[in-house]
Amino acid sequence: MRASKIKEFILILSIAIITAFIYNNLSASGIDYIYQSEKFSDDEILTVEQTKEIFDSKTAVFIDARPMFSYSRGHIPGALNVPYSSRTKEQLLKDVEKEENIVVYCYSSRCNQARILATELKKLDYKHVAVFNGGISEWQKAGHPVETAKSES
Repeated sequence: MRASKIKEFILILSIAIITAFIYNNLSASGIDYIYQSEKFSDDEILTVEQTKEIFDSKTAVFIDARPMFSYSRGHIPGALNVPYSSRTKEQLLKDVEKEENIVVYCYSSRCNQARILATELKKLDYKHVAVFNGGISEWQKAGHPVETAKSES
């Protein structure tokens, strides 16, 4: 009796896994099984000084790859919030031209969300995408301005 329950469980689990793989492969919003991060050149990885220079010159669109909750607690002034996990990236980026300079950041240098989003932006044909490696934590540590959701209204 117990052996048949185990076999039944394994059969149901196998069917569920196979169904999930098939759905993922056929779905337009399916995910990659193994994430391949784009290789970024040294010019595409920015220091806090380079990022501040670009910010002051107003020559780039800044994109915060963190979730909305984190973004609302503090972000680089004027930055758009496009969470790396969002399924509506193209809608959130509708006002950003493909030829514009884009700087993507997240929490810190240990955070991979900015690189993931930057890779996806390149796949969407955005031509000039860079990653601010230090993220909002390094930006704040350097004493640069931060905007919160409350300060925007």
